Amino acid sequence: MKFNDFVFADELKQELKHFDEHPEEITRALCFHGLPGIGKTSFAKYLAYKHSKNTPFYVDCNAEAQGARKHHLFVDWRRGLGHVGFGGSFEENKNKHFTHAVIFDEWHDLTIKQQHNWKIPFDEMFENHKILIIICLNTSNEHDTESKKQRLNKLMASAIRSRCEKIEFSPMAGHENEIINGFMRLYPKANEDKMCDAYPDLRDMTAIGERSKRFSK
Repeated sequence: MKFNDFVFADELKQELKHFDEHPEEITRALCFHGLPGIGKTSFAKYLAYKHSKNTPFYVDCNAEAQGARKHHLFVDWRRGLGHVGFGGSFEENKNKHFTHAVIFDEWHDLTIKQQHNWKIPFDEMFENHKILIIICLNTSNEHDTESKKQRLNKLMASAIRSRCEKIEFSPMAGHENEIINGFMRLYPKANEDKMCDAYPDLRDMTAIGERSKRFSK
């Protein structure tokens, strides 16, 4: 994917563009939080693959929380970061800023105690590697009565929050037309009413757009 393939509100897009164009200014872990289905994981993968010389290491926190990979997660990340698996040619990799990248997806599924267990490994990663760490978590849904800050504080351990640059992905009030218009520019054959019904779930909006491309041929 390319940066312009993503449709976000202008304010968020400018913030993300700055990270994309100046990865050297990323000095802490990035925390992408907000509604489900709004592009957090997709953009995390884009950023990690573009700026890491080695193939990014992906951690499924949902699997860890359910015990599917119990006792293996800490071993896995050390093995993963110690493995050199270049994802491109020398020419493609020589100007990439990070040697490694790790994406922690579905972070909200970990308990606070499980999250605190990552405090020292995070510090080790930053100390031993030129690394990009991205945490993705869902902090809100349409039924929440808490503020976004309260929700984030409840779902994320304080030790990890303090090590993160936090970026809110949920569209703000008034961004609906901005985002729908962005999708209609990408997918001019799409049904605008269906796009409005799917908003703010960008996964569903993308699926509608991709179907419109197939059926318009």
